[in-house]
Amino acid sequence: MERLPHPRAAELLALVLDRLEAAAGESAPGVSWFTSPNWLTPGARQKKPEGCYDLGVAHGVPGVLGFLAAAQRAGARDPRIRRLAEGAVPWLLAQKLAPNDVSVFPGFLIPGQEPEPTRTAWCYGDLGIACVLLSAARSFGNLDWEREAIDLARGALDRPAEVTQTTDPGLCHGWAGHAHLYNRLFQATGDPDFKEAALLGYQRAAEGCFPAADPESLSLWLSGEPGLERWQSEYGFLSGAAGVGLALLGANTEIEPVWDRVLLVSIPTAGPLPRQVSSAKAPFTPYST
Repeated sequence: MERLPHPRAAELLALVLDRLEAAAGESAPGVSWFTSPNWLTPGARQKKPEGCYDLGVAHGVPGVLGFLAAAQRAGARDPRIRRLAEGAVPWLLAQKLAPNDVSVFPGFLIPGQEPEPTRTAWCYGDLGIACVLLSAARSFGNLDWEREAIDLARGALDRPAEVTQTTDPGLCHGWAGHAHLYNRLFQATGDPDFKEAALLGYQRAAEGCFPAADPESLSLWLSGEPGLERWQSEYGFLSGAAGVGLALLGANTEIEPVWDRVLLVSIPTAGPLPRQVSSAKAPFTPYST
Protein backbone atom coordinates (compact mmCIF):
# COMPACT_ATOMS: atom_id res chain seq x y z
CA MET A 1 0.00 0.00 0.00
CA GLU A 2 2.95 2.31 0.63
CA ARG A 3 3.95 1.89 -3.02
CA LEU A 4 0.58 2.17 -4.77
CA PRO A 5 -0.15 2.86 -7.59
CA HIS A 6 3.03 1.09 -8.73
CA PRO A 7 1.94 -1.95 -10.79
CA ARG A 8 3.94 -4.42 -8.68
CA ALA A 9 2.38 -3.02 -5.51
CA ALA A 10 -1.09 -3.45 -7.00
CA GLU A 11 -0.17 -7.01 -8.00
CA LEU A 12 1.01 -7.85 -4.49
CA LEU A 13 -2.10 -6.32 -2.90
CA ALA A 14 -4.25 -8.50 -5.18
CA LEU A 15 -2.32 -11.58 -4.03
CA VAL A 16 -2.87 -10.66 -0.37
CA LEU A 17 -6.58 -10.26 -1.06
CA ASP A 18 -6.58 -13.64 -2.81
CA ARG A 19 -5.25 -15.24 0.37
CA LEU A 20 -7.65 -13.36 2.64
CA GLU A 21 -10.59 -14.34 0.45
CA ALA A 22 -9.52 -17.99 0.36
CA ALA A 23 -9.00 -18.15 4.13
CA ALA A 24 -12.21 -16.32 5.06
CA GLY A 25 -14.93 -18.30 6.76
CA GLU A 26 -18.33 -17.05 5.64
CA SER A 27 -21.25 -17.78 7.94
CA ALA A 28 -23.83 -15.81 9.86
CA PRO A 29 -23.35 -13.09 10.90
CA GLY A 30 -20.48 -12.35 8.51
CA VAL A 31 -16.86 -13.10 7.63
CA SER A 32 -14.02 -14.14 9.93
CA TRP A 33 -10.58 -15.76 9.88
CA PHE A 34 -9.68 -18.76 12.02
CA THR A 35 -6.18 -19.10 13.45
CA SER A 36 -4.97 -22.66 12.90
CA PRO A 37 -2.97 -24.26 15.74
CA ASN A 38 -0.19 -24.71 13.18
CA TRP A 39 0.23 -20.93 13.13
CA LEU A 40 0.60 -20.62 16.92
CA THR A 41 3.75 -20.65 19.01
CA PRO A 42 4.27 -23.83 21.08
CA GLY A 43 3.19 -22.03 24.26
CA ALA A 44 0.03 -20.65 22.68
CA ARG A 45 -0.74 -24.02 21.11
CA GLN A 46 -0.88 -25.62 24.56
CA LYS A 47 -3.65 -23.20 25.55
CA LYS A 48 -5.42 -23.40 22.17
CA PRO A 49 -4.77 -26.92 20.87
CA GLU A 50 -7.52 -26.67 18.24
CA GLY A 51 -6.72 -23.09 17.24
CA CYS A 52 -8.91 -20.07 17.85
CA TYR A 53 -10.58 -16.98 16.51
CA ASP A 54 -8.23 -14.17 17.49
CA LEU A 55 -9.87 -10.83 18.34
CA GLY A 56 -6.73 -8.75 18.74
CA VAL A 57 -5.56 -6.03 16.38
CA ALA A 58 -2.04 -7.44 16.53
CA HIS A 59 -2.86 -10.95 15.31
CA GLY A 60 -6.57 -11.28 14.60
CA VAL A 61 -9.73 -10.33 12.77
CA PRO A 62 -9.61 -6.63 13.81
CA GLY A 63 -6.15 -6.43 12.24
CA VAL A 64 -7.56 -7.70 8.95
CA LEU A 65 -10.24 -5.01 9.15
CA GLY A 66 -7.58 -2.37 9.77
CA PHE A 67 -5.65 -3.58 6.73
CA LEU A 68 -8.76 -3.43 4.54
CA ALA A 69 -9.52 0.11 5.73
CA ALA A 70 -5.96 1.18 4.95
CA ALA A 71 -6.19 -0.35 1.47
CA GLN A 72 -9.40 1.57 0.85
CA ARG A 73 -7.76 4.84 1.89
CA ALA A 74 -4.75 4.09 -0.28
CA GLY A 75 -6.98 4.19 -3.35
CA ALA A 76 -7.21 0.46 -4.07
CA ARG A 77 -10.53 -0.28 -5.74
CA ASP A 78 -10.69 -4.06 -5.68
CA PRO A 79 -14.34 -4.81 -4.80
CA ARG A 80 -13.23 -7.53 -2.39
CA ILE A 81 -11.88 -4.88 -0.02
CA ARG A 82 -15.33 -3.50 0.77
CA ARG A 83 -17.01 -6.90 0.64
CA LEU A 84 -14.64 -8.45 3.15
CA ALA A 85 -14.81 -5.41 5.45
CA GLU A 86 -18.60 -5.37 5.37
CA GLY A 87 -18.55 -9.03 6.35
CA ALA A 88 -15.91 -8.69 9.07
CA VAL A 89 -17.57 -5.89 11.05
CA PRO A 90 -20.90 -7.68 11.72
CA TRP A 91 -19.01 -10.81 12.75
CA LEU A 92 -16.80 -8.81 15.09
CA LEU A 93 -19.68 -6.90 16.69
CA ALA A 94 -21.52 -10.19 17.27
CA GLN A 95 -18.70 -11.37 19.57
CA LYS A 96 -19.48 -8.93 22.40
CA LEU A 97 -19.49 -10.44 25.86
CA ALA A 98 -22.26 -10.21 28.39
CA PRO A 99 -21.92 -6.93 30.35
CA ASN A 100 -18.95 -7.01 32.73
CA ASP A 101 -16.45 -4.59 34.29
CA VAL A 102 -13.39 -5.63 32.27
CA SER A 103 -14.02 -5.59 28.53
CA VAL A 104 -16.69 -5.64 25.86
CA PHE A 105 -14.75 -8.04 23.64
CA PRO A 106 -12.79 -11.16 24.55
CA GLY A 107 -9.26 -11.71 23.36
CA PHE A 108 -10.00 -15.10 21.81
CA LEU A 109 -12.77 -17.48 20.91
CA ILE A 110 -11.39 -20.94 21.72
CA PRO A 111 -13.40 -24.04 20.73
CA GLY A 112 -14.95 -25.69 23.77
CA GLN A 113 -14.20 -22.78 26.11
CA GLU A 114 -16.25 -19.84 27.31
CA PRO A 115 -14.82 -16.53 26.02
CA GLU A 116 -13.27 -14.38 28.72
CA PRO A 117 -12.72 -10.63 29.12
CA THR A 118 -9.29 -9.33 28.22
CA ARG A 119 -6.94 -6.40 28.81
CA THR A 120 -7.39 -2.91 27.37
CA ALA A 121 -4.61 -2.17 24.89
CA TRP A 122 -3.67 -1.81 21.24
CA CYS A 123 -2.73 -5.46 20.79
CA TYR A 124 -5.86 -6.86 22.46
CA GLY A 125 -9.01 -5.38 23.86
CA ASP A 126 -11.56 -2.68 23.33
CA LEU A 127 -9.27 0.31 22.78
CA GLY A 128 -7.43 -1.16 19.81
CA ILE A 129 -10.65 -2.50 18.32
CA ALA A 130 -12.33 0.91 18.73
CA CYS A 131 -9.56 2.68 16.82
CA VAL A 132 -9.54 0.16 13.98
CA LEU A 133 -13.34 0.25 13.78
CA LEU A 134 -13.37 4.05 13.62
CA SER A 135 -10.70 3.94 10.93
CA ALA A 136 -12.87 1.54 8.94
CA ALA A 137 -15.99 3.63 9.53
CA ARG A 138 -14.37 6.69 8.00
CA SER A 139 -12.64 4.78 5.23
CA PHE A 140 -15.85 3.14 4.05
CA GLY A 141 -18.30 5.87 5.06
CA ASN A 142 -20.39 3.98 7.62
CA LEU A 143 -21.94 6.04 10.40
CA ASP A 144 -23.21 2.99 12.31
CA TRP A 145 -19.66 1.67 12.63
CA GLU A 146 -18.53 5.10 13.78
CA ARG A 147 -21.09 5.17 16.60
CA GLU A 148 -20.07 1.66 17.67
CA ALA A 149 -16.39 2.65 17.71
CA ILE A 150 -16.89 5.80 19.77
CA ASP A 151 -19.18 4.04 22.25
CA LEU A 152 -16.62 1.28 22.64
CA ALA A 153 -13.78 3.74 23.26
CA ARG A 154 -15.81 5.75 25.74
CA GLY A 155 -16.65 2.60 27.66
CA ALA A 156 -12.95 2.01 28.28
CA LEU A 157 -12.23 5.50 29.63
CA ASP A 158 -12.67 4.99 33.36
CA ARG A 159 -11.21 1.52 33.81
CA PRO A 160 -8.52 1.42 36.53
CA ALA A 161 -5.04 0.15 35.72
CA GLU A 162 -5.61 -3.18 37.40
CA VAL A 163 -8.57 -3.82 35.10
CA THR A 164 -6.79 -2.72 31.94
CA GLN A 165 -3.73 -4.79 33.04
CA THR A 166 -1.46 -1.88 32.13
CA THR A 167 1.89 -1.99 33.90
CA ASP A 168 4.63 -0.80 31.54
CA PRO A 169 5.00 2.33 29.38
CA GLY A 170 5.25 0.80 25.88
CA LEU A 171 3.03 1.11 22.80
CA CYS A 172 1.79 -2.44 22.46
CA HIS A 173 0.02 -2.84 25.80
CA GLY A 174 1.35 0.00 27.91
CA TRP A 175 0.62 3.59 28.83
CA ALA A 176 2.15 5.10 25.69
CA GLY A 177 -0.20 2.95 23.65
CA HIS A 178 -3.20 4.13 25.66
CA ALA A 179 -2.08 7.73 25.30
CA HIS A 180 -1.48 7.52 21.57
CA LEU A 181 -4.77 5.79 20.81
CA TYR A 182 -6.74 8.27 22.91
CA ASN A 183 -4.81 11.06 21.17
CA ARG A 184 -5.93 9.63 17.84
CA LEU A 185 -9.51 9.42 19.07
CA PHE A 186 -9.42 13.01 20.30
CA GLN A 187 -7.96 14.32 17.05
CA ALA A 188 -10.62 12.40 15.11
CA THR A 189 -13.64 13.40 17.20
CA GLY A 190 -12.79 16.47 19.28
CA ASP A 191 -14.15 14.72 22.38
CA PRO A 192 -12.36 16.32 25.39
CA ASP A 193 -12.69 13.14 27.46
CA PHE A 194 -10.35 11.40 25.03
CA LYS A 195 -7.88 14.28 25.41
CA GLU A 196 -7.87 13.91 29.19
CA ALA A 197 -7.33 10.16 28.91
CA ALA A 198 -4.44 10.78 26.52
CA LEU A 199 -2.78 13.28 28.86
CA LEU A 200 -3.02 10.82 31.76
CA GLY A 201 -1.50 8.10 29.60
CA TYR A 202 1.41 10.31 28.54
CA GLN A 203 2.12 11.20 32.17
CA ARG A 204 2.11 7.56 33.26
CA ALA A 205 4.25 6.52 30.28
CA ALA A 206 6.88 9.14 31.08
CA GLU A 207 6.89 8.21 34.76
CA GLY A 208 6.95 4.50 34.01
CA CYS A 209 10.15 4.67 32.01
CA PHE A 210 12.06 4.99 35.27
CA PRO A 211 10.40 2.71 37.85
CA ALA A 212 10.96 3.42 41.55
CA ALA A 213 12.69 0.06 41.91
CA ASP A 214 15.46 1.22 39.56
CA PRO A 215 15.20 4.99 39.08
CA GLU A 216 18.53 5.24 37.22
CA SER A 217 17.64 2.64 34.56
CA LEU A 218 15.51 3.13 31.48
CA SER A 219 13.38 0.08 32.15
CA LEU A 220 10.52 -0.48 29.79
CA TRP A 221 9.21 -3.99 29.65
CA LEU A 222 7.68 -6.17 32.35
CA SER A 223 7.98 -9.78 31.24
CA GLY A 224 8.07 -13.34 32.48
CA GLU A 225 5.80 -16.04 33.82
CA PRO A 226 3.44 -15.18 36.70
CA GLY A 227 5.52 -14.63 39.81
CA LEU A 228 8.72 -14.21 37.79
CA GLU A 229 8.07 -10.80 36.24
CA ARG A 230 11.00 -8.42 35.97
CA TRP A 231 11.88 -5.05 34.52
CA GLN A 232 14.41 -4.98 31.74
CA SER A 233 15.74 -2.41 29.30
CA GLU A 234 13.93 -2.32 25.98
CA TYR A 235 14.72 0.22 23.28
CA GLY A 236 12.60 -0.95 20.37
CA PHE A 237 9.44 0.37 18.75
CA LEU A 238 6.60 -1.81 19.96
CA SER A 239 7.48 -2.30 23.62
CA GLY A 240 10.39 0.03 24.18
CA ALA A 241 11.81 3.52 24.30
CA ALA A 242 11.49 4.30 20.58
CA GLY A 243 7.73 3.80 20.67
CA VAL A 244 7.33 5.81 23.87
CA GLY A 245 9.33 8.66 22.35
CA LEU A 246 7.24 8.69 19.18
CA ALA A 247 4.02 8.72 21.19
CA LEU A 248 5.25 11.65 23.31
CA LEU A 249 6.24 13.57 20.17
CA GLY A 250 2.72 12.98 18.85
CA ALA A 251 1.43 15.10 21.74
CA ASN A 252 3.76 18.02 21.08
CA THR A 253 3.69 18.77 17.38
CA GLU A 254 1.26 19.75 14.65
CA ILE A 255 2.72 17.04 12.43
CA GLU A 256 0.35 14.10 12.25
CA PRO A 257 2.12 10.96 13.58
CA VAL A 258 1.42 8.87 10.50
CA TRP A 259 4.10 6.39 11.56
CA ASP A 260 1.21 4.67 13.34
CA ARG A 261 -0.13 3.36 10.03
CA VAL A 262 2.04 0.32 10.80
CA LEU A 263 -0.28 -0.21 13.81
CA LEU A 264 -3.37 0.28 11.58
CA VAL A 265 -4.62 3.19 13.72
CA SER A 266 -4.04 6.21 11.46
CA ILE A 267 -7.65 7.32 11.93
CA PRO A 268 -8.72 9.94 9.38
CA THR A 269 -9.30 13.20 11.24
CA ALA A 270 -12.13 14.00 8.84
CA GLY A 271 -14.24 12.00 6.46
CA PRO A 272 -17.45 11.84 4.45
CA LEU A 273 -19.57 11.49 7.58
CA PRO A 274 -21.16 14.19 9.75
CA ARG A 275 -19.23 14.53 12.98
CA GLN A 276 -21.00 14.09 16.32
CA VAL A 277 -18.38 16.37 17.85
CA SER A 278 -16.83 19.13 15.80
CA SER A 279 -13.35 18.40 14.48
CA ALA A 280 -12.99 21.67 12.56
CA LYS A 281 -9.51 22.56 13.74
CA ALA A 282 -5.91 22.19 12.61
CA PRO A 283 -5.07 18.83 11.00
CA PHE A 284 -3.37 17.74 14.22
CA THR A 285 -3.58 19.73 17.44
CA PRO A 286 -0.68 19.47 19.89
CA TYR A 287 -1.46 19.50 23.60
CA SER A 288 1.45 21.73 24.45
CA THR A 289 4.46 23.44 22.96
